[in-house]
Amino acid sequence: MKSVKITKTNHSINMETPVDATIVRGKFYNNLKDDFDAAIPGDGLAKADTISEYTAGSGVTIDGVLLKDGLVQTSNLKTTTTVLTATQIVGTDAGDIGHSAGAILVPAAATGHVYEFVSAMLILNFAVKAYTGGATDLVVRVGTVAQCAAITAASLLGASADVIMQINKIATNTLATAATTINLAGTAFTQPDTAAGTLTCIVTYRDHLTTL
Repeated sequence: MKSVKITKTNHSINMETPVDATIVRGKFYNNLKDDFDAAIPGDGLAKADTISEYTAGSGVTIDGVLLKDGLVQTSNLKTTTTVLTATQIVGTDAGDIGHSAGAILVPAAATGHVYEFVSAMLILNFAVKAYTGGATDLVVRVGTVAQCAAITAASLLGASADVIMQINKIATNTLATAATTINLAGTAFTQPDTAAGTLTCIVTYRDHLTTL
């Protein structure tokens, strides 16, 4: 049933309890009613130009389709962005490139799930000086299994300018491990004596449910 505005003739209809008789100022209710009708008029078709996420970073889901960060994400194809700091690029502690578990780009899959790496964009935001050190062993991994060809130091983190590198999955078959992370791992670089850049990692992957 279509809602109606409060008027001098209908404001007391069907008042059966004290709660029903709680005063609502018609002026304020009617302003709200006008706003509501502008968005959803009598034909029942919403007229909103934009739909914003309620919780920051969660996107908006419509009929099971997630719209997040300007991308359409299906139930198992997802994209996430992580920015690695200079500390993570030169470090060997947990969460750093030089750690055995690598710098985490996608947190570990849930129990019974396995990630399929699809592709990535690695973007070096160069600052003042280039990183030194490193090696030709930097790779995107699922767990501990490399998903791409090794990246040379000079072509990415050791570069002296901004770099945008597309990372593709290697053509050979790889073993998959459930409930593991997608990470970036390799020999830790050396921090120059002044500001060094950050690395933006945009990873596209699928989240599969396994029966194992």
